[in-house]
Amino acid sequence: MRIAFLGLGRMGRPMAEALAGGLAAGEDRIVVWNRTPAKAQAFVERYPGVAERAATPAAAATGADVVVSMMADDAAADEVHLGPDGTLAATPRPGVVVESGTLAPGTVRRIAAVAAQRGAAFLDAPVSGSVDAARQGTLVLLVGGDAEGLERARPTLERLGRAVVHMGEAGRGALTKLLVNGVLHALNQSVAEALALAEAGGLEAATFYDVLADSAAGAPMLGYRRAQYLEPDAPVSFALRLAAKDVALLVAEAERAGTPAAQARLVLAQLRSAVQAGHGEDDMAALARHLRSSGEEGRAS
Repeated sequence: MRIAFLGLGRMGRPMAEALAGGLAAGEDRIVVWNRTPAKAQAFVERYPGVAERAATPAAAATGADVVVSMMADDAAADEVHLGPDGTLAATPRPGVVVESGTLAPGTVRRIAAVAAQRGAAFLDAPVSGSVDAARQGTLVLLVGGDAEGLERARPTLERLGRAVVHMGEAGRGALTKLLVNGVLHALNQSVAEALALAEAGGLEAATFYDVLADSAAGAPMLGYRRAQYLEPDAPVSFALRLAAKDVALLVAEAERAGTPAAQARLVLAQLRSAVQAGHGEDDMAALARHLRSSGEEGRAS
């Protein structure tokens, strides 16, 4: 088995580790590429006998049975798959290319069309779950694309998560992820507003948060993201600027489909306000701090 993994960021690294942990030293290979070579080199040093580093996405993908990529946005995915050193320039072509970043459905369909022309299968398989879920191998993969390509990639993908769900043709995995994220970020908006008002009203934040998590409004996200909401120094799980990017993609998709997206538009406005205020690299839970500071400024004026 030869697997390529591209993009060793906050989500990509634990996903690549889940794959490397299941390979047999001396028999199987995971070939990694990252825009910052030092991250790829550190990965190789952690998995001697299994991992090797490639200089380009094409070099990583050459002859791979499965390529898994975790790109941050559409521009990065275009470059990694369609660029002169991209996965689809590899010779021989990889068996199946899987993009797990959150992209616009139209971008996915465009890359998939080029892949088909070049004799490679391309799947969009964005993931639902946190960084901890990636570490534990309990992600849910939402797959769009050819069913036969999915069956070839399934043994690899099943090592990444607890469920691999085929949503239909290329782009439908991406659409599903945008819809899931729309609900998630609407919940984040509601929790942020509630925390800001709770503290303004004199409630102790941690006590209120635990009541909320144990109420009818409780959701799994409130359980695994408690630290991000309550502890300013908690590690970033999902950057606020990426939340804004995802909701913007959802709003654009709604406009193309001619469906209302009033809530998503309101959430996007708040996320963009927080990014402009300097919270772009903070966790998306920082929206609560942004709303509190905005309220304090309003009261002061």
